[in-house]
Amino acid sequence: MTLPDFFIIGAAKAGTTSIFALLEQHPDIFMPTPKEPEFFARDDLYSAGIETYSALFAGARPGQRLGEASTLYSHAPLFPDTAARIR
Repeated sequence: MTLPDFFIIGAAKAGTTSIFALLEQHPDIFMPTPKEPEFFARDDLYSAGIETYSALFAGARPGQRLGEASTLYSHAPLFPDTAARIR
C-alpha cells in the first residue's frame, strides 16, 4: 500500500495551492489529483477504506516522495478524528 510521506495542512487562502504547485513540479515529489483529497477528515471518504485513498498515489514513480494538501485537516473542531486517522 502506498501512503503519503508528508501533508500540507494549512488554512484556506494561506498559500497551500502555491506550495502544492511548487512541490508538484519537483521530479522527486508526487502530488495526487485531486489536490485536496480530504480523506482523513471526511467520514464518507474515510469509510471507503484506506485502499481507495492509497490509489491516489498509484501514479508515483519509485523513489518519489508522496504528499498531499487538504485544508480541512486544520479544522479540528469540525473534524475531530482527523489527527488520529492520519496517525
